[in-house]
Amino acid sequence: MNVLKTGTKEGCGHGGCGSCTVMISKYIHDNDQLVHYTVNACLFPLCAVHGLAITTVEGVGNPNTGLHDIQKRMVQSHALQCGYCTPGFVMSAFALLRNNPNPTRDEVERAFEGNLCRCTGYRPILAAFDSLTKEGCPMGEQCCKKFQTTEQGTQEVSSDNSCSSNIDSTQVPIFPPELKTHGDYRLSRCFKGLKWNWYSPTSLQELLDLKAKYPMAPVIMGNTTAALSIKLGKFNTSSVLLYGGNITDISDVVVVNGGIELGAAVTVSQLRHKLSNMENTISGRLYKYNTFCSGNCSFHNILLEQSLLMECMYCFGVIRTTFDIFI
Repeated sequence: MNVLKTGTKEGCGHGGCGSCTVMISKYIHDNDQLVHYTVNACLFPLCAVHGLAITTVEGVGNPNTGLHDIQKRMVQSHALQCGYCTPGFVMSAFALLRNNPNPTRDEVERAFEGNLCRCTGYRPILAAFDSLTKEGCPMGEQCCKKFQTTEQGTQEVSSDNSCSSNIDSTQVPIFPPELKTHGDYRLSRCFKGLKWNWYSPTSLQELLDLKAKYPMAPVIMGNTTAALSIKLGKFNTSSVLLYGGNITDISDVVVVNGGIELGAAVTVSQLRHKLSNMENTISGRLYKYNTFCSGNCSFHNILLEQSLLMECMYCFGVIRTTFDIFI
């Protein structure tokens, strides 16, 4: 399908450069929350987008009001040369501001960890987006936008009225209402193609049943590993792809029995956010982790980076990870 949207670029083709970054918006019905996050379009499967909203760089800014403030600051800071990586940086910043209109400098730098640039050396890019942060104004706490001068004198106004919050609400795409109200988007799905059949279960038990029925089928999450394996023909013995991204049972981090249970569908960024929120509720430090494979192999101590994946590298069983807390 060609929709003539050429802003998103493909650079490396395996999720390493960030040129193809787009924003995914997802409505969480359980807590009535709308979340936004970035993905690499070159890896994210089309079937996995069912029920989600995609915003590409064409959706940033408005033909009537001009460039988005993010784009303006990149131009003013000379933060682009060849421009090939620019859409990815714009989308990473856009997703960050959708979740947090007043980020810190550290949060901005972390948002760009997946974006590479071979022209600018990053300094002008960071300078452009540093102006969006709480620490970005050179006047600091004396930022002129935090004060209002009237006949009665100078008064401090809302803390949100600073250099970091200058985004026009008309330049933010509206989340499609249908994705909130239509119940079919929350059901298990099967998409059948000429070569592959895509199964998207909504419960862990359903996934385990499908895995038992199709033991050679890969379990796909972020697709960073499976995509290359599929291209190389590793899974040609199976015509089935299993997706675990819609299973809430394995998408959370909870404290259990003096430890932390980490769902296999939790991303690294979600884990970092969850652990930072747990600092005030957990004393001590994380010192040990255990991984358990639901498959038939006896391998239980795999590397932490691999334990965040959905499937065991040996038998493709579902992995669960627990952290023990040392008090």
